Order: sequence, then structure tokens, then C-alpha cells
Amino acid sequence: MTPMSGTDAKVRRPPFMLAALTVAAFVVAFAISPFALVRLGINYSDTGGFLLEKIHPATYLMTAALFARLVLDAHPSRFLVAAIERHFGATILLWMVVTLIAYVVVNLHVPLSLVIDTFIFPILALFLLDGIDERTARLLAWLIHLIFAANAVLGLVEMATGWRLTPIVLHDLDLTTIELRSSAIFGHPLGNAMFTGLYIVMMAIGGGRDLPGLLRFPAMLLQIVGIFSFGGRAATVTMLALVLLIGLGRLAGLLQGRRFRTRSAAIYLSLLPVMIGAVFAAYAAGFFDLLLDRFVSDERSAQARVIMFEMFAHFTWFQLLFGPDQDLLRALSYTEGIEFGIESFWVSFPLTYGLVPSLFFFLAFGCFLLDLARQVRKGIGWVLAYFLIVISGSLSIGDKTLALGVLVILSMILLRRPAAERAEFPWPIAVRRGGQVAAPAGKALVR
Repeated sequence: MTPMSGTDAKVRRPPFMLAALTVAAFVVAFAISPFALVRLGINYSDTGGFLLEKIHPATYLMTAALFARLVLDAHPSRFLVAAIERHFGATILLWMVVTLIAYVVVNLHVPLSLVIDTFIFPILALFLLDGIDERTARLLAWLIHLIFAANAVLGLVEMATGWRLTPIVLHDLDLTTIELRSSAIFGHPLGNAMFTGLYIVMMAIGGGRDLPGLLRFPAMLLQIVGIFSFGGRAATVTMLALVLLIGLGRLAGLLQGRRFRTRSAAIYLSLLPVMIGAVFAAYAAGFFDLLLDRFVSDERSAQARVIMFEMFAHFTWFQLLFGPDQDLLRALSYTEGIEFGIESFWVSFPLTYGLVPSLFFFLAFGCFLLDLARQVRKGIGWVLAYFLIVISGSLSIGDKTLALGVLVILSMILLRRPAAERAEFPWPIAVRRGGQVAAPAGKALVR
């Protein structure tokens, strides 16, 4: 392969269609929550209705973007083979998801959109974002920081005023007037807490490289304050514990003689006593009173976690192995007062699909997470630990959600490998020569 000249390197960019569809899929995934879809009159969360309404618009856009990458490549068949070889874990999960969909159609009465949005979307995102060009990656990174900052500010405003950007509607019930937690841009308060915690942990391990040094800590601090307005106790406690461990590890390195890698780190360390004093002053003024009241409110969560294990006793062994009766499961959920969901992915999945399908699915899910870890920088283990702990204490990816897709997007953008390493599996590139746009290149180009 011939290296490109400095002039050519400056004008290299992906085809406009590919970049535009990718940015659109990203913005819609973060900015259009299920609550917003309901507000727009789309029958996304309610039971019944047309199947295509039940799939998030971001999934359609992500599919279109990946299709654009395929057709714009000089050798589409080679791209498919290379993608399968490179993402064997994602391919295993895709095969398992397709098998599960067929199993649901034949044997169970479970909405197909649960699996499509929750697991097809992240697989598409992983295939699409691998090899993304640096120009588009930086644009997406800045959008991530801006959207998360806006979400945190909006969450605090909603907490202080009681106003909501979108109503909180679950199972046809409008809970806006009785739900104290904020919904902001991302929708469900627990989803907000999970996404915010993911962002904070990634920032703690170096996910703010695209921001100027002096903005990284304020961006992270804003999210730490904002997460309390969403009331996700498991997400908040897990995030704080992991950030503390990461910080202690960094401090141990400094005590062993490691130098500050950035001047801003020294500035923030010198300002630490001032920031601690400001926190105590805010506490004394009562600023955190409402936050703490919402944070410690249990809302029967502990009791719900006991009830979910008692649900197994109502089904035969055959049903537990190959899929419980879903009508009976829904009736029991309403009877026992856990109609809003079983608060653990590992429990809800077997109660929905059966122990045997779930076992195979969990193995495929593990392969997918290992595949994702191979594509990004070191430190992803902290992020995966956070994600696995949080989904263990909430319904999360046991229901229809883009949470796993958000994990993939944040990891592939904020923790992306250097451009030279991503050149092994590059996006097609349109090169301007003399004012003309050349056909997309199908080969890896040296940056």
C-alpha cells in the first residue's frame, strides 16, 4: 500500500451518505427516548399495534448506515468476510439472536422488538463503528460530550422545578406527577442513571481525550452531580465505588513516582481542597437535601428483588427450562406488584425465554463483550464491570432498551484505538482530487 501525501491526507473523508447516516443514527439513539416517541404519538412502548412502530428509529438508521458502508466499499463480499472474521463474538451473538427470534415466533408470545432493539442495534453499531475515520469519530465524540452535558443540566433543572421535558409513561400509566426523579433527554430515570454512570467511568479512565484538558474534569463533575437527579442507586453507588478505585490506583502511581501526564491534572489536584470545601458549603446550605431524599427512597425495590425469585415456584420444570407461560408471568407480575419489571437481567431472561435458551444466550453475550473489549483501549474492563453490576440489579437489557448499544457507541468512540490501528479495517473513503470526489477506496490507507 502506498502512503498518501500530506495534501491528500488532509482532504480524505468518508462518503457524505455514510457519515450523515451514522451521525443521524447516533443523534436519534441518544436524543429520542422511548418517552419522546410516545409523546410524538408513536406506539413504541404500549402493547399491541404495528410491529414496525415497536422498533426504535435509531435501529433503522443504524441498519441504513451499515448498509451504506457495505455498498460503498469497493469489495462488499470481502468486507462481509473480513467483518465476520474480525468480530467473531458479535457474529455468535447475531446468530443467537436470530435463533432466539425464531424460537419466540414458534414457541413463545414475546414481542420481537424486545430482542431487535436490545441486541441487534448494538451488533450493528459494533460492525459500523469499527474502523471509523478520525474526522467523523471526533465529531461523534464532541456530540457525546455536548448531549451528556445537556442531559445532566436538564436533569437538575427538572429536579428543581418539577417540570418534565417528556411525560413519564409506563404501561399506559402517566407517572409524571408522582415520579420525583428526572427524565431529561434519555427518558427513563434508571436508564439516565446507567448512561450517566457509563460516561463517568469512561471519563475516569481517559475517555475525554477529544476535550481540551481543562474541560475534562468539569465535564465529569457535572455528570457526578447530575446522576443524583435520576435516582438510580445501583448505578450511582457502583459508579462512585469504581471511580474511587480508579482514583486510588492513579494516586498510588503518583506516590510511586509517576509524573503527571497533563498540566491540567496538577491544576485540579491543587484545587482539590477548594472543591471539597465547596461541597461541604453546599451541603450545609441544604442543596443536597432533596437529592438525598430521592436517592434513599426505596420504592419497594428490595421487596421486588425477593419476589422475583419466588416467581420460579409457579412454573413447571419444563416451562422453566424452555419458556414459562407469558400470560401467567404477566398475571403474577401484576398480582405481586412488580408489573414494571423484574429487577435483574439474569433473572428476567430465564423467566421470559427459559433456562436452556438463556444459557446459550448468556454465553453468546459474553463472547460479544469480549469482542467489544478487543476493539478499544485498555481500561474497558472497568466499564464492563460497571455495566454488568448495574444490569444485575435492574431489568435493563432484559427489556426493550438501547442500553447495550449505548455501551458499544461510547466505548467505540470515547475509548477508540489510535487511527493507525483502526486503519486495518477502514471506512470507505472519498478523496477530493481537483474538485472531484473519487470512488470510495476499498483498501486500508496509511494515515
